[in-house]
Amino acid sequence: ASTSNVKRFQQIAEAHRVLTNETERRIYDAEMMDPIRSELRKHGRGFRRHAAQGATEGQHPSFMHAFFGGMGRPRNIALGLTVGIGTMMALQYTFGRKLEKMAKEPLMVEAWFNPATQQYEPPAPWDPTYKKLKPQIEYVPRQYVRQHD
Repeated sequence: ASTSNVKRFQQIAEAHRVLTNETERRIYDAEMMDPIRSELRKHGRGFRRHAAQGATEGQHPSFMHAFFGGMGRPRNIALGLTVGIGTMMALQYTFGRKLEKMAKEPLMVEAWFNPATQQYEPPAPWDPTYKKLKPQIEYVPRQYVRQHD
């Protein structure tokens, strides 16, 4: 008999065993309805289920399954919330202080000094005086810049 025929026969025998055993069939049906939860159950709930699938004592689920497989457990949710809230507080403290500092500093805008009005004005390339003088643009606090009506 060829290797593929032997494997196929083993698959059929396994299917027959599962379908004729009521307990095994319920487990199979549950796994088909929710394959993700089934996979987490296989890898995330101790060694017993993993060993039942042919693993030896030295083998364990992969790091990803061990780390992410138990994410829905209450202790992991509590840990995640604690770390998440702590991180948010640290970010708020760090960036909040920078925002407060920025709010105290005046907003700087580009402007040019118009000698006719003796005031800073926003750049206006269409203005005849601006065109004639070709002034240097400076950064000045916004409150010093005259706004055109």
